[in-house]
Amino acid sequence: MNLRQHEEAIVSFDHALKIQPNFDEAWYNRGNALGNLERLEEAITSFDQALKIQPNFDKAWYNQGNALGNLGRLEEAIASFDQALKIQPDNYEAWNSRGKALLNLKQYEEALASYDQALKFKPDYEEAWYDRGNVLYNLGCYEEAIVCFDKVQKIKPDSHFAWNNKGYLLLKKYSNDGKVAIFEKAL
Repeated sequence: MNLRQHEEAIVSFDHALKIQPNFDEAWYNRGNALGNLERLEEAITSFDQALKIQPNFDKAWYNQGNALGNLGRLEEAIASFDQALKIQPDNYEAWNSRGKALLNLKQYEEALASYDQALKFKPDYEEAWYDRGNVLYNLGCYEEAIVCFDKVQKIKPDSHFAWNNKGYLLLKKYSNDGKVAIFEKAL
């Protein structure tokens, strides 16, 4: 969708809400459209409205968490992800987003636990393996981080970020003799 289509969608949601102000789906969809336009504060307000009407709307909690995280309001984002996970504990994306917020707060052990939960529900979730590798790097667990980047490469062989991070860790671990090929694959 382009910007104009998002704006048109918001007009439609606003019209639906004039007719039925307690239409939680319209508030939720309005929040998504505003989020796509990077009007994050307005998106959060729309998600809040949806949640006032339907407190167990796990997708609204999740998307609110993403908007809060994008604004750097990480503790609030984690609280929203936690609400989404109370309702739908197997939401691997919410676990992963929770992990990212914790990683940004440098709460590495908790972030690792969130990534492990995401992978419990979706073992081939390349993004969670990549993020888990970054946490392990920050914890100084280079061998384990390399294993995570290997998993990413099996799932998504063209992940230049995983190739780069693996190469960097190999350089940290060994001399750079013979390790240049890893970086060339990332290029």
